[in-house]
Amino acid sequence: MATKTFEELKQLAIQIRDEKTNKQNTATRVGTAMLEHINKLEQDYYDKTQTDEELKERDDKLTELEKKSGNKILEWNTDVATTRKQVPSQERKSGMIISYKNLDGDWVNEQYIHTDVSNAQWALDIWWVRLANEKDLYLADLLLESVIDFNTLPIQLYDCYWAKDTGVFTKGMTGWVVLKKIPCFGLQQIELNVNAIRAIYYDANDKYLSQWTGNTTNKFPIPEGTVYVGINIGSNISDKTNIIIKGTRKDNKDVNTLFEDVSSLNDKLGKVDDIENTVFEEFGISLEKEKLAHASWQSSNGAYNVENAQASPYWVTTERKFSIPSSKEIHLINSGDVKFYRVLFYDENDDYLGIDKSVTNTKDLTSSNIPNEAKYFTFNFSVPASSKEEAINTAKNYSISLKAQEEDTSQEIIYNEKNFFTVEVNAHNPIKTVLTAQEQTQIKDEPNMYEDYCQLLLPKGHSNKKAPLKVVVFFHGGGEAVTENAGFENFAPAVHFLYRGYAVLATNGLPHKLASENGLSVSRPVGNWMAVESAGKALDYAIKNFNIDRDGVYAYGYSQGGMTALNFVDLGNFNVKAVTVDSPAASMKYSQLTISDALVNLQYFYGFNSLETFSYDKVSGLDPYSRNCTEIVDASQYVIGNLFLDGELDKIKSLRFFKCPTRFFIGDADSTCKGFVSQVMVKQGKNAGQFCDCSIYKGVGHCVDRLATTLKTISYNSKEYDITQPMVDMAIWFSRFGGYTVVE
Repeated sequence: MATKTFEELKQLAIQIRDEKTNKQNTATRVGTAMLEHINKLEQDYYDKTQTDEELKERDDKLTELEKKSGNKILEWNTDVATTRKQVPSQERKSGMIISYKNLDGDWVNEQYIHTDVSNAQWALDIWWVRLANEKDLYLADLLLESVIDFNTLPIQLYDCYWAKDTGVFTKGMTGWVVLKKIPCFGLQQIELNVNAIRAIYYDANDKYLSQWTGNTTNKFPIPEGTVYVGINIGSNISDKTNIIIKGTRKDNKDVNTLFEDVSSLNDKLGKVDDIENTVFEEFGISLEKEKLAHASWQSSNGAYNVENAQASPYWVTTERKFSIPSSKEIHLINSGDVKFYRVLFYDENDDYLGIDKSVTNTKDLTSSNIPNEAKYFTFNFSVPASSKEEAINTAKNYSISLKAQEEDTSQEIIYNEKNFFTVEVNAHNPIKTVLTAQEQTQIKDEPNMYEDYCQLLLPKGHSNKKAPLKVVVFFHGGGEAVTENAGFENFAPAVHFLYRGYAVLATNGLPHKLASENGLSVSRPVGNWMAVESAGKALDYAIKNFNIDRDGVYAYGYSQGGMTALNFVDLGNFNVKAVTVDSPAASMKYSQLTISDALVNLQYFYGFNSLETFSYDKVSGLDPYSRNCTEIVDASQYVIGNLFLDGELDKIKSLRFFKCPTRFFIGDADSTCKGFVSQVMVKQGKNAGQFCDCSIYKGVGHCVDRLATTLKTISYNSKEYDITQPMVDMAIWFSRFGGYTVVE
């Protein structure tokens, strides 16, 4: 009999329910029950159909997700390389995880970390990171015991050691035994069955921390913060194949957190870390971002060595090695006459290929001089300089390109160390607060243009072929000026920045002709709008014509120039990385009005020359003290000398915004520009969580960078200059925000 549809069954039940028979009528009851049962069956059917469809859709999504994730289970085939190459080339990608059983029947999980998925690269061990499986976690189980036995790890290597001062893995120490870095987080002590010569400690990021030297003992402590330890053992042991290492834990807390990322247990033999050191060819290598040192890689054994000789030229190199790009193109650029003194090569096991495979005295390496078996390279520079610091900063200008170089037919231009030029500025006052009837109806601004003098100082030998220089925009005080042919070439604070590797750009900030026509002091810009405009235009000119880095702009100002520097940071059109101001006249009311020589200029630019004629609306944004804060602090409400008396500064609760990291340098004996103004601004900034600071020098007066105690004397262009602590502190402040490294 043919199977009826649900609809046919329902109609039949309705018919039975509606039938009426003689004397016995059960049709209604039977038909109703059948109808209810059929309805339930129908609902179950559709529910199951919907569920099946949803499960199929989920399975399809999971299948698609699995394909996207790149995970794949493989069958073992001959060896590891052949097994890996079973993945079809069209499915290979960076980040893919494969799983297979090795010859011992153990599951192996690996992730591919390279971008090149060719057969040659896909098969190499260096591009695969071993992931955790149950067998890998045996150490975690052992941590539950009171003693950890690391003896099952393959940890003995010969004729090498961990360098005591840098932690770098070094080969060439005949007879020594080194133990691979092992995890030690949560341990209080490690014990060997032989005497250890030295233990080298590292943090969670594998960064060198410190060392322990025991020489004649087999136990050593594990300091706080140590996650890995490398162990050196001397050549006086008879059995190098049976070294037992045991670790005693501190307590039962946190010890298993070491194994949250078991991939960190991979070989840490001093090999180049594949992810961190893989060279991405489109970018190359910027040595500005590298950790350079006065050091060299030894041609005899390929080991890293810290240099001690203080003589020019200086050895400079980086502390790490780099992967050789598939392009087999390595080119040194932006280095002037300096070439690679030597390039050293290492194979896939990080074994040095020897002096005969190294390359010397060149800027260019290609497949013709890069050994076929080389997988990593590093290099030495020999840099002419007056100090190792200068040599390191000079080398930071170099770059390494990893693609074929286009021929540069342009001529190298060596710039003068002193450069003078002018820029046009508009003397028309942009902030008049009282307008005549005619001025209220004017639509266009009528510029009143004047030439302002500018000076650009450059380190010796800077050219259009070198890396762009970072620049300090230098704002002078009331006692100095930039003229047509003189400026700050012999001024110690400016020379110190040159010595550190910066270009120094100074503008007068007040056109000489305008000052002469109106009886103004040419050395006192008093923060006027033209000083900001002049610095911005001069910086644009320097960037365009003298190979200056637009993204490496810093600002410095002293005395009255402190106000101009702060105005330039806030109102100029440049992203200033950091600013320092020395004894700044940062307030129109509390600083500029106390300088008698500034009163004529204040009257001309702002319309006041006394407290009686002063008002904040007359300075309209050109006064740093009253700008960018929630309250203009009234100093008369506090107990103040040159500085705030104890406890008074804490009463200030208002806030201030600083556009970039800002540091004030003041002396407690400064009566010319009293330091309490700087204290107010920094206190408000700190209240608002801003990156700012105020350094106070005891017993020092106005302009601390020239009056503080001399730290050392430097020679620059055959002249001697005294360098003080504030000068060094300013350079350090800049270095913390991308400036040149300060190394004494």
